[in-house]
Amino acid sequence: MLDRNTLLKKAFGVGYFMMLFFAVLGIRLSPVFNFRISHGYNLDVFTHLSDFGKINYNMSLFSRFDWWINIVMFLFFPFAIRSLVAGTRIYKIIIIAIFTSICIELLQYILDVGLADINDVIANTIGASLGSMVIWIFDKFKKEPEFQPG
Repeated sequence: MLDRNTLLKKAFGVGYFMMLFFAVLGIRLSPVFNFRISHGYNLDVFTHLSDFGKINYNMSLFSRFDWWINIVMFLFFPFAIRSLVAGTRIYKIIIIAIFTSICIELLQYILDVGLADINDVIANTIGASLGSMVIWIFDKFKKEPEFQPG
């Protein structure tokens, strides 16, 4: 159904990027997403990787809520790109996702609307890569010809 309904696909893509824009500016669409109150930056990725990120109140990097939110938010990034620009290659989507994530973190630092964190770039890249893998699997099954006994 979504293959034929281009208006719905475009609306999804535009809506997704508007949501990212609101997140960058710190505009909360719901109190549920009001989890980040600190400002500044964190570029210390090696400490987090060496001891699994004993940072916020002895919580590991993988148990932090914002880590998982960033992964989930960027799971849909490849679908949004594909809905706006059909046929975009997977490696280009991942490169765009990395660049977008770095730009988001730079804007958060420059505008002082959140915590510019290198771990967010890593989480966003993981999310976009997982979403791209789903698209790759769907493309793989879609392109294989159906078996017709004959």
